[in-house]
Amino acid sequence: MTRSTAEIPVALRAERDHAAPAEVERPRVLLVDDDDRNLLAVATVLEDLGEVVTARSGDEALRHLLKGEFAVILLDVYMPGMDGYEAAQIIRSREQSKRIPIVFLSAVNKEAEHLMRGYEMGAVDYVFKPVDPIILRSKVAVFVDLFAKTKEIERKASQEQALLDVALKANAERLKAEQDLRRAEQRQAVIIQSLPIILYLEPLGCKPRCPRFVSGDLHALTGFNFSDVVERPELWHERLHRDEKKRVLAALDERDQTGRLSVEYRWKCADGTYRHFHDQAVLLKDPQGNPIEYAGTLTDVTDRRLLESQLVQAQKMDAIGKLTGGIAHDFNNLLAAVIGGIGLIERRAKLTEEDQRILTMTKRAADQGSELVRRLLAFARRQQLEPAPIDIAALHDGVNDLLSHTLGVWWSFNGRLPPMSGPPLPIGRSWNSR
Repeated sequence: MTRSTAEIPVALRAERDHAAPAEVERPRVLLVDDDDRNLLAVATVLEDLGEVVTARSGDEALRHLLKGEFAVILLDVYMPGMDGYEAAQIIRSREQSKRIPIVFLSAVNKEAEHLMRGYEMGAVDYVFKPVDPIILRSKVAVFVDLFAKTKEIERKASQEQALLDVALKANAERLKAEQDLRRAEQRQAVIIQSLPIILYLEPLGCKPRCPRFVSGDLHALTGFNFSDVVERPELWHERLHRDEKKRVLAALDERDQTGRLSVEYRWKCADGTYRHFHDQAVLLKDPQGNPIEYAGTLTDVTDRRLLESQLVQAQKMDAIGKLTGGIAHDFNNLLAAVIGGIGLIERRAKLTEEDQRILTMTKRAADQGSELVRRLLAFARRQQLEPAPIDIAALHDGVNDLLSHTLGVWWSFNGRLPPMSGPPLPIGRSWNSR
């Protein structure tokens, strides 16, 4: 099937034109005769049909055939050494030359027997001497024209094959590019599906707000399908947190003026929980600058907000720890002075039994305060507090005087309690504070 020039792509036509030779090689005719006069006469008759190559023997003719192609061979039958029949047989046995037409030139032996032998050796025609120039020229012209047309067909076939190769290569490259594009799109889709993010397109002036396209796992993010959003356009507005509706709607109004949106809000998902979303959008325009629609992303930032809250709480606890450490350090200095003063009073003053009991209770309270300060310092330095066994009955004597002095009655503990485990805090001080 042939194709017109207009149907061939420009790049392929350029490839074809580049492949075409600048000049078509003239057909060559091999003339073999041992008589120089015959060679000159025949060459003169055929010189305008193509390039005439002469040989004076069969051996010389075979050497010429090894060097190139010929349209036709004019071969004298009788020559010294290798005759025409033997040369024709060798020519037909070679792959390179077996398809070249052979025309025998003969001055004798017009009998059928000799003609048949020539045809058996591969001849396609006979020309008898003396040669008629018109007949010889007509016969050779047929073979030269056939050779030229064959070469033209081969050249066009080669060009068509080159065009086909270029087209196949271009098609293979296009298919590879399409496959690479599909793989890239699939990778992007997988990435988008795995991320807590939604891509959407929203028409201009859409109220209530409702996207026309959503990419990503909307159900995993909100518990709703895209069909739910399409069927209920008011869904987005209804599930906004009531404390943030006014602020978010104001941001949407500002988007209509600036063409950009960036707002965070809480939105009620299908399971009834509120999640934090960061909504961003930009206005898309056509090449003429006319607005088309909004393209945006909806990102779940709940985990980020939780981490931010935990960070703020950790910073608060760190500040409290530093403050507690400073207070405990100063308070510990005061307790050291109190405990030292009580020790001096015990050594220097003569105390009654009641005074001694009060002083002992005061010293015990100071020691408990010192223990409390140590615990506060441990908290400020973030040291680990190891639990220790607590015997409730053993604390009776330690807190009895303190409670009786505070409550005005004598407190006693009856019965047994199993040992408890906890930090060895000054329990008497804690009870007194209650």
